[in-house]
Amino acid sequence: MGLPLYGDELSDDISPVMCGLSMFVKFDKGDFIGRDACAQQKADGVKQKVVGIKLSDKGVPRHGYPVVNEEGQQIGEVTTGYKSISTGDFVCMALVDAAYAKLDTPVSVLIHNKPRKGVVVKKRFYQKNYKK
Repeated sequence: MGLPLYGDELSDDISPVMCGLSMFVKFDKGDFIGRDACAQQKADGVKQKVVGIKLSDKGVPRHGYPVVNEEGQQIGEVTTGYKSISTGDFVCMALVDAAYAKLDTPVSVLIHNKPRKGVVVKKRFYQKNYKK
């Protein structure tokens, strides 16, 4: 479902703005810890963003595995990864440089030092297709 886990996609170092949750930060409701930092990030943009990655190669991405661009330079790291039981795909969320956060950007995850090809996708990996 693409929900952030505290300590992985949200932490003291990863703000709600970086993980795409700035819509839930109410700047007009008074002062709170981190308000100025979040407002600054929202105004100036962030250097890193949390994105979803779907791998086309087999391999389970795990927390801390490096994410690299097509030239092999590290651009981020996996925050949470697994094989989706709903879709059967190997997916992860990763904190990457903002320049690589656009949808359909090709990236690779180094799993046991071997690059596994993937692409940046929406963080919501599973879409339910049934009526209530």
